[in-house]
Amino acid sequence: MAATDTATVTLSTAKGDIVIKVTGSLAPHATANFVALAACGFYDGVVFHRLVPGFVIQGGDGEFGRVPNVDASQVGTGGPGYTITDDPVTTQYKRGTVAMARTSQPNSQGSQFFIVAERRGSRRARFRQHVCDRREVTSGMDAVDAIAAMPNSGEPDNAALNPLPITTAHRDAS
Repeated sequence: MAATDTATVTLSTAKGDIVIKVTGSLAPHATANFVALAACGFYDGVVFHRLVPGFVIQGGDGEFGRVPNVDASQVGTGGPGYTITDDPVTTQYKRGTVAMARTSQPNSQGSQFFIVAERRGSRRARFRQHVCDRREVTSGMDAVDAIAAMPNSGEPDNAALNPLPITTAHRDAS
């Protein structure tokens, strides 16, 4: 996916479809990676493992978070078996922003991503370590809100108690 390309990725879940517009111009590494993983079926059956009501939902751990073999003790620590180069964060996060999740180490993102349900001011600084890559939900925020409202373990991990899988993820025909 070139920096000038756009694509649409649909994540289907039992709570509804989440349609994401992906624009590569601000983060070509992250957007190309996300679209490629969706197109090859990597996200199929992968759960949303972290649910922070009114903040974010996080998923994408295909190593430890794939149904029916979710490893509750490891989910959230895995990836696709590789990492990609960070793109600079150049935009603000807002409700509906989709971005790659990573550790505090540079260039540690792989397949995990989060969707912003609401930007809480107290957590704003934490966003700077993630890559904003001009992906945003164009429809399906009701599904995001429903997933975020599901039971979780509470602070600090907010682990999903009954992780909801992405049934299918695919790049829509342009």
